[in-house]
Amino acid sequence: MASLSPDFLHVLSDIQKKYGPICRQATGHSDPRRISTGVFQIDRVLGGGLPLNRVTLICGQKASFKTTMALKVVKHFFECCGHCLILREQCQCSGGPMSSYCVYIDVEHALDEAYLERLQVDPKRFYILRPPHGEAACEYAEKFARADEVGMVVVDSLAALGSSAELEAGYFDSQTRAQRAKLIARLFRALITHFDGTKPRLGIMLNHLMPNVNGRPGTYLPGGVEQRYLSSVILQLWTMDKSKSRI
Repeated sequence: MASLSPDFLHVLSDIQKKYGPICRQATGHSDPRRISTGVFQIDRVLGGGLPLNRVTLICGQKASFKTTMALKVVKHFFECCGHCLILREQCQCSGGPMSSYCVYIDVEHALDEAYLERLQVDPKRFYILRPPHGEAACEYAEKFARADEVGMVVVDSLAALGSSAELEAGYFDSQTRAQRAKLIARLFRALITHFDGTKPRLGIMLNHLMPNVNGRPGTYLPGGVEQRYLSSVILQLWTMDKSKSRI
């Protein structure tokens, strides 16, 4: 292996002094740790579940089990070993149980807390925040993503992420139409920046697929297309009718 030149080491030292230890040498191996979604077919395609230190976007029509899937991931995250992230009943290492908390930012103010008990989610490690507007939701997510005790950040949902200016403006004001897209883009970038791999973290964003206006076919995601590019995994759920659903 060739030795590093003094110029390269000097540049690396300056960058780490200014921005912190953000640079590391590549190992040539991917992180095999995954968190199960509770759906075998999805876990098989994803190599075991959702990848750590990434942001996952779960989108779909109304009543397509988006919140249920997010809460199932939270349940499996709590049940993992804190060292190898394998389910504790299958773990053979000496690591203790996962001690991280989940912060659930309920933008819609519609989460049924009794549903947590039916899904067997530990309520003692589950914190629900109900922000008054979109800026507060982004600030909550960004600050809690920095906390060492927080392992998961869930935002439900991006479609309801309205800015304070949008809430204060009139119904016919067109100056605030792009505020949601700006908030969502900043939210994704903030989480990606703070998920630096120093400890296992996971971000989940929920969004609704809305029908196009003016009778045009197809659907769209509120908040712009940038959320698709900033997501490492996109799970799109569809509901065919009241008795059947497909992924």
